[in-house]
Amino acid sequence: MARLLRGDVHRRLGDERRAAADWDAAGTLFEQARSPRAEEARRRLGTSPVRSADGELD
Repeated sequence: MARLLRGDVHRRLGDERRAAADWDAAGTLFEQARSPRAEEARRRLGTSPVRSADGELD
């Protein structure tokens, strides 16, 4: 949960790369725990302009 929220804070501060990294990490952790919150993290990541694996803005 903390990584998800930290990603939100990074977005509000204008740091899309760090936000995307936190949402991606949160999604992975939620998937490992078989939590339905994984989809929440993926939705947030999907709204980010950071799409590529190297963390670059698209």
